[in-house]
Amino acid sequence: MRRPVLQRMVALARPNAEPISTMERAPMWAGRMMWVAWPAFLAAGMLEIVVFAVVDPAQMQWAGQALPWSRQAAYSIAFFVFWIVAMVACSLTAMLAMAPWQVNARGEKGETPDNNPDLDD
Repeated sequence: MRRPVLQRMVALARPNAEPISTMERAPMWAGRMMWVAWPAFLAAGMLEIVVFAVVDPAQMQWAGQALPWSRQAAYSIAFFVFWIVAMVACSLTAMLAMAPWQVNARGEKGETPDNNPDLDD
């Protein structure tokens, strides 16, 4: 039986090492989440500074009426909206930076190369 793609790549990088288990893959995804969340947080903070240097939240209107929010509420809501938009942008960047074998590693039913020999190359 052929070895899964990920195990073959690890074997090339670390010839004398044990194969990567599912528990060892979890920190990879946690690291990727931080690659997305931290730059998005910084971008949202910078965007907040730039936008509210120009716009006064007390004078914002929606459909011709003043918003019923305090300044702090407007700052908070805007920050989280900016953060979500920046996280989407960072997620797309992280996805585009992935190797093709990482993107296509899952089958139709969520199989990975570890549990489906048809996904081996």
